[in-house]
Amino acid sequence: MNNVVHNHLNKLRLIARIKEGQSLSTTNGLSIYEPTWWYWTWRKIYADGKDEVVRCLHDIYITVDQSAEQLILEVKTAKDDKRIKLIDLVISFAEKIKASFAGIENLCRTYVKYPETVSNLEGIVQDIAFLTYKQLVSNIPDAYMTPYLRENITLNVIQINKLNDYQGEKEFHELKHIEPVNAISTEENNSPNIKKNKKLNN
Repeated sequence: MNNVVHNHLNKLRLIARIKEGQSLSTTNGLSIYEPTWWYWTWRKIYADGKDEVVRCLHDIYITVDQSAEQLILEVKTAKDDKRIKLIDLVISFAEKIKASFAGIENLCRTYVKYPETVSNLEGIVQDIAFLTYKQLVSNIPDAYMTPYLRENITLNVIQINKLNDYQGEKEFHELKHIEPVNAISTEENNSPNIKKNKKLNN
């Protein structure tokens, strides 16, 4: 499992390094390239265009999501020292996914003249990568949370949910465990006064 995660982490590191005007080449592994006539000709010959970039990124983030789910399951069942090591992997995974958002956003700027491509790239972040990130962050104990993960996600091109920061995510999970204001406990419900009021109301 660790080797699989390591492979995903390396791909995410590369994606995070994409700058505006650059793109990805998927012909011979994964690499960043500068748009030149030579590269354009090479990519035309091997059908390594923007559609292939979108397909490749989609596949990467799908497999990242699957590995993240498996990793979280392992953390929940692991004990002591092994659990601490796995939590470190979860943290690294979350940090690399978060960093990769900037690379995807720069790809959107590269393909700004192609709305369909930009929409597909936005969808990868909004519908897959960001949800994976939130799942990972919500499973990191507060004592292990890094300063980087506590920072808000700041994107200019891609719009994401307002609960995009660590604090918002924690508050969201805490809200799920809050009892409704008007809820009455079983013990209170069986009290003589409550029973009396019920009879009067009936």
